[in-house]
Amino acid sequence: MTSSNQTPSSHSSTWWTTHGYLLVPLPPLLILGLAHFLFEATSGTSASEFIQIMKTLVEDHSRMTQPLIIDEARARYGWLATALLNLIVPLYAAYVGIATIRHCHSGTRLALVSGLGIVLGGLGLASQIISLETQGALYRLVFGFTFMTLTASHHFDTAFLNNVHNIVSAINVLAALVPAIIIVAASSALAPPQNRANADLNFLADHMRGLKSVLNATSALLVVGVLHMNAWLQWPASFMSDSALHTAVSGAALSITVFWGTAFTLMLISVYGPAATQLSLMARKLLDQKHQAGTIADTQQWLKEHDLAITFSEQLPQIGIMLAPVLAGPLGSLIMGTS
Repeated sequence: MTSSNQTPSSHSSTWWTTHGYLLVPLPPLLILGLAHFLFEATSGTSASEFIQIMKTLVEDHSRMTQPLIIDEARARYGWLATALLNLIVPLYAAYVGIATIRHCHSGTRLALVSGLGIVLGGLGLASQIISLETQGALYRLVFGFTFMTLTASHHFDTAFLNNVHNIVSAINVLAALVPAIIIVAASSALAPPQNRANADLNFLADHMRGLKSVLNATSALLVVGVLHMNAWLQWPASFMSDSALHTAVSGAALSITVFWGTAFTLMLISVYGPAATQLSLMARKLLDQKHQAGTIADTQQWLKEHDLAITFSEQLPQIGIMLAPVLAGPLGSLIMGTS
């Protein structure tokens, strides 16, 4: 009877220990879903009306005097610089993610997490296609905000507009696929060793280093994404001959950027915070055992030396990295001189 009563608990514990890391993608996906819902639900008809107003303003207030020609060139090449970053940095982030996944898994488990990454990437592409087909607020207020006003300005020929469209489309595809790789890599930091004999302190320290590498790559990916969004949305303001309209359009663009920067920062926190805490607690449990056995004198010092301490001072660099996406928009505007 005793053995029978303990079996369900034992099975539950084994499943959680073995497969619990697969649930790590849920919190950031829920945050992203909530951000999309709020963005769409609060737009109403104002998104399409806003785009129409923008097109009218560009047609009426885009007198390309010499100063405006220079201002537009500055905005265009500023956007192009961020576009270049968004074609290169995602490849680096994908490399870090794939290397981390391969380091943590092999065999059947590697196939399992690879399948999870493919599913998440497919969902990302599907959401973009749905937004395109339904002309959702995200499509209209991010892509349409600029592309439709570029078209309405009549300052660019069809070939130029097609090139811009292709660049942004490539960036959007990378933005759907690479985060799927990264989020699976982050979850891999909590995966148990495939050989139980390797479940030691060195294993936990190695996975914490991997988690921090993924955090750095993810933050870089999101920061350049926010910088690109900001530069892209700020571009139409350079057409405005009226300074008040220039300021208003620039402010609206920055607000959209800050919203998504905030969502990205919350996603980073939702992944790194629980994962780092869990790794630290696991390490502390093993350290307490070694401390009682007399093999390790100072457990806190060991945690610091192996990047497993989770005190505020020790995690300050990571806190800065997680806050980077929400700060990228305002800093980008400041650097570009658009706010």
